[in-house]
Amino acid sequence: MPFKKKYTEEDISWLRENYNTGYIWADGCFRKDCNTYNMDLVIQIDDGLAIKSLLEKIGAFKITERQSVGRRKGVMKFTNRNKGFCRMLAENEFLTKSYSEPTKLLSNIPKEFHCYWLRGLVDGDGCVTVSNRTKSLTISGQYIYEWDECGNIFAGLGVKSTIHRKKSKTGDASIIGVYSYFG
Repeated sequence: MPFKKKYTEEDISWLRENYNTGYIWADGCFRKDCNTYNMDLVIQIDDGLAIKSLLEKIGAFKITERQSVGRRKGVMKFTNRNKGFCRMLAENEFLTKSYSEPTKLLSNIPKEFHCYWLRGLVDGDGCVTVSNRTKSLTISGQYIYEWDECGNIFAGLGVKSTIHRKKSKTGDASIIGVYSYFG
């Protein structure tokens, strides 16, 4: 196993649950308050119910539901303050995930599991579009995001991807996409 430090069995099982780490990379909020790490994941209730059983396997999550201001649907919040779990996230660069590549995290995961991490990322920040002439899968992020690691995963799967950047009045973004044109 390619781990450089000794992780608990809980940490290793989390890393093997790569879908979850991809999903948290996309939608989680990980921060350090004084000497304590906190991880929150706030998603729509329907999405929360779909992923709840996966997160419960890891344990140590406080789960709350509430009506979100300005939204018709409520949200589900998953909070984790487990020191070992949060330490593992910190060591794998979750504090800088909004503007850095998941290089360290993916180096700790066997390559055959990278596609599961990508699936979690797609479910968090991705969009699948199917029309009469096009099928596409896109993942969006910060404008400065390079997408090298995702591009490598796509290439390893034999899929060609492209990167776009856009600036607008509502915000700047970078997008990695896979496109299929037909008709």
